[in-house]
Order: sequence, then structure tokens, then C-alpha cells
Amino acid sequence: MVVPSERLLLGGTAFPVRLSIEQGVLATEPGLTAQLRAIFEQQVSGTRAWQVTLANGKLRWSDGTRTYDSSPKASAGQKFQAWLAKVLPLDSQL
Repeated sequence: MVVPSERLLLGGTAFPVRLSIEQGVLATEPGLTAQLRAIFEQQVSGTRAWQVTLANGKLRWSDGTRTYDSSPKASAGQKFQAWLAKVLPLDSQL
């Protein structure tokens, strides 16, 4: 998470939030924050990460050049597990 440009908070996010205990490191040195920001931007670019959006109630995956209507790198088994997790009432079991 980026606060202003001279500060950078390194940490994670866990879902559901009610089960997580989070820690982070606050970087305030401008040279370090610039380097970390450049690394982060490279890692989340279309060549290394999927951009997932919601269009007309459905998820869409994009790598910056092509857009897919289903998870492009997921196997049939992984897609089945995702579907099963969506239809079963798993939240009540957490």
C-alpha cells in the first residue's frame, strides 16, 4: 500500500479480515521507496499479472493485450474447485 510518494507500507492482506492479524513495515527513506515502487509497478504490469475486472456481473481477465471471459491459466480441476467454493455455503464454516 502506498501512502504518499515518500512513504511506503509493506504488508499483506488476508481475507476474511476477521481472521487476520496483519503486520507491516513502514519505509520512509525516499530512495528505498522509489526502488520498491518501481519493483511493485513491474510486478503488477500486464506481462506479469492479470488485471481482473467485473463487467456486466462477470469477471474478465486481461494481460494488457488480450481479454478472457474465464481464468486463462486455470486447469479444469481448478475451475471446478472455484465453482464448488462458489455454490457451497462455506462462509458459515469459517
